[in-house]
Amino acid sequence: MNRWLRALAPILLTLLAVVTFLTIDHVLGMLLIVVALAVAFLSGRAVLGRVPARPAGDIDARAVRAYREDHPGTSIGDAVTAVGRDRR
Repeated sequence: MNRWLRALAPILLTLLAVVTFLTIDHVLGMLLIVVALAVAFLSGRAVLGRVPARPAGDIDARAVRAYREDHPGTSIGDAVTAVGRDRR
């Protein structure tokens, strides 16, 4: 899913649920709220898991930038971990 769509979908669903709740049907509005909550909590990346240890010493920012350019889509934390691991 696109990053913007992932951010806007719960907001738009919540807005639709409130309008539905107030104008059309209370039960349908409550169901849309549940769907909005499900989309909000289930569409993002998981944040649980093993957190890597911080590399010892200073990490060169240029090396992190070069790693991220070579590996598009890599987070800064993943790049720091990879550069620190390569340095050992």
